[in-house]
Amino acid sequence: MTVQPRFRGSAPLNPPAAPNVARRVFPRVIQRCKTTDLEPVNAEISVSAVLDNKHGNPDYYQTKGTNVTLKTLSKAIDEGKIYYASGEDCTRVTKEAINELWDQKYSGFTSSGAPDWGSNCAEYAIGTSVEDGDIGASKTHLSTHWTKVFESKPELSELERTFAEMQGTYVCSVGSHFLRVEIASKGGTVKASQKDAESAVYSKTVTGNEAARLLASYDTFWWALYKKP
Repeated sequence: MTVQPRFRGSAPLNPPAAPNVARRVFPRVIQRCKTTDLEPVNAEISVSAVLDNKHGNPDYYQTKGTNVTLKTLSKAIDEGKIYYASGEDCTRVTKEAINELWDQKYSGFTSSGAPDWGSNCAEYAIGTSVEDGDIGASKTHLSTHWTKVFESKPELSELERTFAEMQGTYVCSVGSHFLRVEIASKGGTVKASQKDAESAVYSKTVTGNEAARLLASYDTFWWALYKKP
């Protein structure tokens, strides 16, 4: 998510690594970037959870004078001003590379397009920001303002029977991750969608039984399903 990273929510199958708490400029790394005009990105800014996972919490750099913030990060990446260093290798951060890694994780889902640093999984699934996307606060919001369907994961057969009767918008809270489930009519198809840290939105339309199996596949201590009032 000590100072929590902006993107605290990530699916338990591949949770985001802890944020870097200190960054050091390595001269040889900067030389590999073919420029000496680099400086560390503010350590409180989570540039990319998926790159963190792939490269073991690399250090991030920006061209001097960029002064990147969360709001300007997307534009800075488009302009080629953000780099990450893994060992002595230095690589420019691109949205294409970020998308490719998220696409691999969410194979079988359709991506909405470009990465989005504007919301995390909780904010997307719920449709509003609760304490800046804080995971604990988002769970509390669901338990107090939404209708509880299940407070723990049921047997698959029970979940399948429940999906046959469901209609409306739901959120499934699994560990530190959240998925949105939308059903237009009872017994109809189900749209399951999710964000993960800076990822695009990933969605798929499935049958009720397929949706039940999808949600049941999350084997986490915390599992709950809520319906939007």
